[in-house]
Amino acid sequence: MRLGVVFVHGIGREHPGWANQTIARLSRSVHEQLRALQPSAQLPPPEELLIADSVSWDHLFRQRQQLLAQILQATSEPAAEPEGWLQRIQAWLLRKARQAQATLVTEFIGDIIGYLGAENRRAVQEEMTATLDRMAGRCAAHEGRAPLTIIAHSLGTVIASEYVWDLRKRRASSNADGFHPAWELANFFTLGSPLALFSLKFGGAEAFRDPIRLDAASGRWINILNPRDPVGMPLRTLNEEYAAVIHADLLVRGGKYLQCHLEYLQHAKVLRVIAEKLAVDWLALNAALPENRLRQLAAAYDATLRASV
Repeated sequence: MRLGVVFVHGIGREHPGWANQTIARLSRSVHEQLRALQPSAQLPPPEELLIADSVSWDHLFRQRQQLLAQILQATSEPAAEPEGWLQRIQAWLLRKARQAQATLVTEFIGDIIGYLGAENRRAVQEEMTATLDRMAGRCAAHEGRAPLTIIAHSLGTVIASEYVWDLRKRRASSNADGFHPAWELANFFTLGSPLALFSLKFGGAEAFRDPIRLDAASGRWINILNPRDPVGMPLRTLNEEYAAVIHADLLVRGGKYLQCHLEYLQHAKVLRVIAEKLAVDWLALNAALPENRLRQLAAAYDATLRASV
């Protein structure tokens, strides 16, 4: 049986299939971990270990953002073309700077403001559900809900957290379990997450005391951040409730200030931490090792995380 893995992107331009290369790299890494744990075992090829897909929600906002960018650029144009060559060069440089500024504001800040609207939030959540439904159609027969790992970046961590919280509440109102009929939340990896900042939307850290919880007892919520990334924030220190559900605020290092915010999925340590957990989960799902050996592997994984914090 295969594990479910879904990627959720953050702000900026993305397209359907944006995570395909990362999915291939992760599948190979999980296969390598399994081969190290079971050198003589008959393993499926890497592409058959996971049911993996990515959520693309950027297109929901793109047309309105592009229109707004055009309006902002047009209103910043000078009334008349300067006469001197030096003045024309300065005007051209200023025009390019304002175009870049308009794009930055509408595409990046616009994603955050756009998502906060109730209608847009529902539209993004419908994209999440469509992706998970599509993935469920690729599942073999499985007793109960299958384990799902969510890997989310930046604003995507907020989207994924609120999706699970909202859908659980909605399904509970009709006496249904979980956030999706086919999937249970096994692991949650948040990369460069501004979720702590979004607590201000609900009254700040003291009021933000109802985090999502994993369905699987063996599951892990690992929050990964880079000290050079001003967007990625620790979550365990937010309050007692978040400390209870998040296994680790895991530091990764390297990269340039701010630019590293865009590089989590290219970081070797991030890929390894996720792959190691998925390898243990795959062995457990397929009953490939005795329970006591699986417990040892889980304890060794946790010890590795503690040593990295």
